[in-house]
Amino acid sequence: MIVSETFFKKLEKKLSNKSLNGYYGTFNNCREQGLVLKIYEKQKELNIWACQNRMSDEIMIVLGNQDNIDKNNMFDDVSFNKAKYFEYGDYDSAVDFVYKQIKYMFKDKLNKEKHFEFNMYKSIEDIRELKENASNLNYQDYFELASFCDKDGEYSCDLIILNGKFGLRYNKNNEDDLESLIFREYDPNLDNEVSLMSDMQKGLEKFIEDELAYMGIKKLSLSEVKELNNKDYDFLVFQGCGGDLKDWEIGVTELLKKNDIVPDGFRFKEIYSFENDGLINLAFALNDTNIDMSKLAIFRLKISGGFGAMWLSDYIGNGYIKNINM
Repeated sequence: MIVSETFFKKLEKKLSNKSLNGYYGTFNNCREQGLVLKIYEKQKELNIWACQNRMSDEIMIVLGNQDNIDKNNMFDDVSFNKAKYFEYGDYDSAVDFVYKQIKYMFKDKLNKEKHFEFNMYKSIEDIRELKENASNLNYQDYFELASFCDKDGEYSCDLIILNGKFGLRYNKNNEDDLESLIFREYDPNLDNEVSLMSDMQKGLEKFIEDELAYMGIKKLSLSEVKELNNKDYDFLVFQGCGGDLKDWEIGVTELLKKNDIVPDGFRFKEIYSFENDGLINLAFALNDTNIDMSKLAIFRLKISGGFGAMWLSDYIGNGYIKNINM
């Protein structure tokens, strides 16, 4: 309970002078216990659970709406599977994460005044012409056709041509640094400057919504890995993933893109890490219709020797996880 109370005290301080409606409840399922903050506004509701992770000392944050909470104030499996974890004592990172969710969901309350910046580096006529000829240009890449930035937030987007494709490159602003995150093909309205600005804003808002929903890589115990086998989709397991797991996520995704198994802009919806027999392994969820499963099946056979790539159902069925009582 101490972790939960400390977290919400720090969150309240960050939310001071904000006109939000909400109240606290308590939860306890004999594993996790703590406080849940319920924030509501018209048809919107955000439930925030904070507690200490049952498997470690980490701070566990669970977010959900009115459909993810029961009469005992407990979160459901859907919201639990998207939980975020922070190192013990790192309340600032946990608070910043939750504040961003609140700020995005209740932006009408928290952001009375918007600070947008829109720049065009080519005329609308030039951009129309470049779009029509994107796949036949002498130069494959055209950067800085236009840019849109939410100056109060962390993200921005640039209208560019990359490898002959027309779309938006999304960026994250880290103090004085600009980190390019991902490129997605996009077809904005090029009737005039205002329509382009409006569509770039919509594209950025959709990206931010996806980014906030992204759960990252979640660490599981072996018994929890076995529970994944009860889902109605399989996972692709990579064994012996040393170093930064984020690099593995990026590398695997790029590998699949290069082999035309997933499209540009693809991101795995669920990734889990687990340790077994001294190896760190990653399980990538195959629950996206954009994955070409027939190509992936052939590709998995090609890389199985180097990466120990297996379907999770085979990994469990062949007894790789031993002596775990369910």
